[in-house]
Amino acid sequence: MSASLSSSKSLFKNKQPKIEATVHIRYCRPEEAGPFFKQKAADAENLLKLWYPKNVRVIRDWYPRNTKTSEIIPGDDVPGPFDIFVSDKIVHCKTTLKHGFLNRSTPSERQEFVKKAIGAALQGETPEGLEIQIREAMAKADGEREAKELEAERSMNSTNSERYAAKKEEADGTKEQKAAQSEEAREKEADPLQEKGAAEAADREAEEADITDEAKRKAEAEAKSKAEAEAGDKAKVDAEREAEAKVDAEAKDTADAEAKSETKAEAKVAAEAKAEEDAQANAEVEASSKAADVVEPAKPTKTAGGFFSCCSSSPDTGADEEGAVQPTIQVTDAATS
Repeated sequence: MSASLSSSKSLFKNKQPKIEATVHIRYCRPEEAGPFFKQKAADAENLLKLWYPKNVRVIRDWYPRNTKTSEIIPGDDVPGPFDIFVSDKIVHCKTTLKHGFLNRSTPSERQEFVKKAIGAALQGETPEGLEIQIREAMAKADGEREAKELEAERSMNSTNSERYAAKKEEADGTKEQKAAQSEEAREKEADPLQEKGAAEAADREAEEADITDEAKRKAEAEAKSKAEAEAGDKAKVDAEREAEAKVDAEAKDTADAEAKSETKAEAKVAAEAKAEEDAQANAEVEASSKAADVVEPAKPTKTAGGFFSCCSSSPDTGADEEGAVQPTIQVTDAATS
């Protein structure tokens, strides 16, 4: 009894846990590709179940709508993806790697690759995928596509050889071009402010030129203003001098006129004084004459004007209209004569 129990425990301990492998077959949507892809997916599933009847779960699904399809593969005659994944590792690719559909007529090395991947998954290992080969194939396809585009462009415009060479060089990615790009990148990184410094220097030169021009214009304006001011001052001085000369001349004329007027006035006063003296003398003479007893004949007498007269005149003597003394007759007594 105890021996049988220990044997059962030993069998239970040595029993390995069950591991399943999940395989995805992905292809175009049935409504877009028709029943053809659906049948091809069923053929691939039958082949997988033939290899591993147990512990393999096959899921058939399709890519989303508008998935980019590649060109028609010779022998398949139908465009569109048909890929097989084992534990999320792609192991079969119809379009990019040109594997076509997976079935019994597929080349043996291709079948062995997929079979080996499923076996590794059942052992709990990570299967070998085709991701690197797919990336390389896509890069190669891109290069071939670009080469075809360049070839088409060259055939359309064969005379433009320089343009074709530039395109081909760009597609090939020559070492010289990469080196030039690297050198240019290093120069930009080494001196990122060079261009900015040149622009700032140009701005400073332009600003200095503007300042110089402005200073020159300002100096010219100041010189012009100073010249105008000096010319205005000179004209003002000349006008002041002319006005002073005019005032001096007017003052001199006024002084001369006043002097002449004073001279005339003095002469008139002297003449009036003289006439008054003569009149007084004549009056005295007339008084003396009336008092005399004998009247003698008249004798020539010298007048104030320096002339002699022998005529008799009336006792009333005086100045004429101009103030001159008229001739008079002097009567004296015998003793006096």
